[in-house]
Amino acid sequence: MKGAKPGKDIIILFLTVIFTLFFAANFLFAEQQKIIIKPGWNLISIQLEPADPRIETIFFDWINNGYSFTVWEYDAAYESWRTYQHPEHFFLNNITGLSITEIKPKKGYWINSGHFTNYELIIEGEPATGGINIQSAWNLVGFTGFHSESFGEMDIDNILGEKKAMVEEIWFYNRDLGEGYKAHMTDGTKREFSTVVPGRGYWIKTNAGFSLLPVLGITLEADIDLPPLRTQIAFPGPEDEDLGGDGIYDNGQDQSYISFRDRFEYRYINIANFGEGILNWSLTGLEELDWLDADVLSGSTTTETDIITLGACRDGLLPGDYEGTITVQADTGSKQITVLMNVPPLDGDYQGTAKIYLVNGQPADVADVDLYLRIFENDQGEIKGIIDKDKSVLFPVDVHLSGHIYEGTNQNVIRGKYRLAAGPDALNPFPFSLEREIMLIGNRSTINSIEGFYQETILNALPRPIVTAGTFLLSRQKTLTPWSYEDVPSQITNIPDGGVIEREIIIDEKLLINEINIWVKINHIHTEDLQVYLITPDDQTIMLHDHQTGINIDTVYDTLTWPLPQNAFENLKGTNAQGTWRLVIEDTVSGTNGRLPGWGINIIGVPSFTLAGFIKDESGNAFEGAAITLFNGPIIKTLYSGVNGRFQFSGLGNGEYHLHLAKIGCISKDISVWIENGDVSLNNIILSSINVENCQMIAAPQKGQKALQVTFALLAPRGVIQPGDIISWDFGDGTTLEATSTETEHSYSDAGCYTVQASLFDGSKTTQRAHTSQVDFIHVYEGPDVSYLNFVVS
Repeated sequence: MKGAKPGKDIIILFLTVIFTLFFAANFLFAEQQKIIIKPGWNLISIQLEPADPRIETIFFDWINNGYSFTVWEYDAAYESWRTYQHPEHFFLNNITGLSITEIKPKKGYWINSGHFTNYELIIEGEPATGGINIQSAWNLVGFTGFHSESFGEMDIDNILGEKKAMVEEIWFYNRDLGEGYKAHMTDGTKREFSTVVPGRGYWIKTNAGFSLLPVLGITLEADIDLPPLRTQIAFPGPEDEDLGGDGIYDNGQDQSYISFRDRFEYRYINIANFGEGILNWSLTGLEELDWLDADVLSGSTTTETDIITLGACRDGLLPGDYEGTITVQADTGSKQITVLMNVPPLDGDYQGTAKIYLVNGQPADVADVDLYLRIFENDQGEIKGIIDKDKSVLFPVDVHLSGHIYEGTNQNVIRGKYRLAAGPDALNPFPFSLEREIMLIGNRSTINSIEGFYQETILNALPRPIVTAGTFLLSRQKTLTPWSYEDVPSQITNIPDGGVIEREIIIDEKLLINEINIWVKINHIHTEDLQVYLITPDDQTIMLHDHQTGINIDTVYDTLTWPLPQNAFENLKGTNAQGTWRLVIEDTVSGTNGRLPGWGINIIGVPSFTLAGFIKDESGNAFEGAAITLFNGPIIKTLYSGVNGRFQFSGLGNGEYHLHLAKIGCISKDISVWIENGDVSLNNIILSSINVENCQMIAAPQKGQKALQVTFALLAPRGVIQPGDIISWDFGDGTTLEATSTETEHSYSDAGCYTVQASLFDGSKTTQRAHTSQVDFIHVYEGPDVSYLNFVVS
């Protein structure tokens, strides 16, 4: 008999509230059992341990209303009867050895009701625990182990198990059918029933005494076989994963960990009764783990196996490792299980389809867009990506994308833009250039998929932009394919005894490193003679091998390779891979020569370019402290020019970028620039001084992300502003300020477009000398504004 299977989400929340309000904190929660008592004789049993088992409490309503009833129980150990009488013969209720004072589970009770109608007896408490002791004689018993959510019939043979051979006959009394006793003979001569029903009492005759004792058995999925084998036949092998971290490759019976690695969405707990009787169990601890769900919370089992399906819900969680504890609790024991879950980053290759359903806001039947993306995210929450033209239909060139993940969620925005120049190029036969912008707003809906909203904008093809919209679904295909660089000489390089050799790999591509590993193969019978280290293009030295004992080296060095410091390769993340990488091998002990068959570098990353520039004034002097804000889709970065007037943005992919340059006292400037497979340098950017004939307001920066700190200044012709004059500022966000200085600062905490006003008054504020107002002067962002899309990602 399986337990009830509540649904997810609202039902789980509902159960959590109910449990909190009504259920006890130890073992299984307090429950309720209802038994119908008919007029006359009834043979019953209870499956719960009452909070107050006294007869005066159990039958409070009958006693309080003066109803006539009697209760009888049979003690098989002494072959004697005990009773409770109300109200006649009440004196029998206080005779030691003859009277009944409590109603308990595991026993059967005869109840004779003098009431003229049916009565609903309600028992509240916790499911009874432990086994049932059976004497070698007649026994009047009740079977325990039924859970309130699974009060139903259970097979007699399954309950008795191997003890069935000691039982001769079982009887119950049922007035529902008007037929009195029903018999179950274990020799098969008479079998009028074959199941046990909660609420009934049973006469059992045995030829030997025994106990029905359930025993909790838990089986978990064993440690995971990792590639390349992934077979249970090879278990346990060197490729197995030790989830507990204790050096033991566990099997299913002693496993105490459940792991949701990046390829698992569901895991299973098998619950069995290794003893006899009925095992009552419950799963607890889920209320503490909002990322874990289960399809079954409780149940009862005899010989069958109950299965709990656990599902990992990664929505809304940031990448990283998560850990929690759940408990399977039963009549005769419990087991704590540690649950491990990993939320992977977006990193990987994804393939899927965008389905278009709108063109310029109107329903349209447009062909699906095939997509193949390579994506990874950096430590700043920025996403880099490439649409692969060779695997993505309708994309004639690789499209470089950038975006970010919204803080505290798994929702991401990534977008990119490319253009095809006009001319005879086969990619664009039209006499005008074409531009195409792609935007995806998605969620990691499952561990291996991203889905959400797709928008594409085509410019220059028609007088107005063509905007298509739809949905997309991408499935992870594999991890990112690395760029691989090898140095395998045509002739194996000798390592001189007591000497030094150095080999180089030159990487021409500008790659922003996300992951890196180095493989080295050295033939040497005494590796303790050797030091092997790597020198990076920016002159970092990483020791790969430092006199460790052994024969030959054939190793891939990465973030997990001993004896490297854990951060040895982590320090390279986010740096540019372009340049010369040198492998140095030193043989510091005389006596043995060696050879270097080859070595190589594997890098996961995307092309990374720089956008640099030089800002000067009208006289050609370097301009220090100019605010430069970079816009590309949802990416917004701000920096300031140095003392030499120079600035540089790094880690950029192909696409169109917009720069806004501003400095107090100068006319702001906006520049658009394309990056196409190379660095871009903007020289001789001139910021002109403001020539005012009346008061003017300037600010820097005028655009940026929220929590934007802006410096304002009021400029006026000479003689307009007098000592002691007051400048009244209205920053447009409900904040005002009065000051005597012509410069001030203000911080904008919310996204929006703000109109700023400044008024100049004399010291007594009786005369207004000047007033200036800038409409939508300050633009503050918190990410891409997608409200116009009328789309919500769930």
